[in-house]
Amino acid sequence: MDKYEILKKYFNYDSFRYPQDILIDKILANNDVLAILPTGFGKSVIYQVPGLMKEGLCLVISPLIALMKDQVDNLLRRNIKACYLASTMTHQEKKAILNNLNNYKFLYVAAERLELEDFISVLPKISLIVIDEAHTILWGFDFRESLLRIRNFIIKLNCKVNVVAFTATLAKSTINKIIYYGNLKKPYIYIASPIKENIKLRIFNIDRLTILKEILKRFKGKKIIIYLLTTVGVEKLANILKKDYLVSIYHGKLEKEKKVSEQENFQKNKTDIMIATSAFGLGVDIPNIRAVILYDIPLTLADLIQEIGRAGRDNLQSYAYLLYSNEGVKKALKLISYSNDIKNKKQELELVIKFYFSKHRDLLLKKHFN
Repeated sequence: MDKYEILKKYFNYDSFRYPQDILIDKILANNDVLAILPTGFGKSVIYQVPGLMKEGLCLVISPLIALMKDQVDNLLRRNIKACYLASTMTHQEKKAILNNLNNYKFLYVAAERLELEDFISVLPKISLIVIDEAHTILWGFDFRESLLRIRNFIIKLNCKVNVVAFTATLAKSTINKIIYYGNLKKPYIYIASPIKENIKLRIFNIDRLTILKEILKRFKGKKIIIYLLTTVGVEKLANILKKDYLVSIYHGKLEKEKKVSEQENFQKNKTDIMIATSAFGLGVDIPNIRAVILYDIPLTLADLIQEIGRAGRDNLQSYAYLLYSNEGVKKALKLISYSNDIKNKKQELELVIKFYFSKHRDLLLKKHFN
């Protein structure tokens, strides 16, 4: 079957969304690819179509278990043989998968799995290696060093296999790091505008709680995400809003079961508002989020783009509200003070503040990301 037949049979689409077909052709021609595309752009189709066409197993390196499970569930619903390996599985569950890898077309793993000899030794022929959410490779400099060793794994395979990397945001200053640590060889690079055309930006520099309540009135009954920088901030705002609204919360300190239940409540329309830190959203496919509100100022432009990109995945008109305050800046500076790279982190924050007040935001984004 050709790429159009695959698209129709498994994904029920008649045509590709630009530039999906161009990138698929590059992959089928055995080029390495780095694609920087907005959230909700259909990145998975770009590697899943050639993954189905190529002989062998498509290995997808993914940063989060929830993201792996979501992708595998979507593939299984389309009758595509897929699986994932995670630290939360029992030894028997992992063994059953490893003993039957020839029966799958897609395997999702975390970077840490690549360093295990018992994993490498049972791998069948690899048709394609995909690095999903490739910007997370940079996490390797802070707390997940295995991400920096993806390159070593690919070299160790000692075979000609193409690498495809996807992300929604990547500053031009870090592109070469992703290419190096992902072991991409002379990649074809495609960079789309980081902000989708269906998202309208609104920026306010007045009392945050006052304007927040006005926004919530406007979007009553619609899905909304409110982002804050800290767990304490999330809990505090939730206590204020839950008097009048049904809210979910999400942050890194919640127990796993609580995270699952809060996310499900939001997805299943039991709540309309998700109040969260940046821990919520990576790989979460909720198409009908009509507004994203950045209650606190994000630490980087990449964080800003990632968070507002969660709105309007269904391509309908959506909004991103950026609420500026001196209190929010102080909170950001306090978090930066705990970093090992305070100077660069401050420069990143200054760029975000400049974005808030610039009359030429598009030019600023092009300069930073392209």
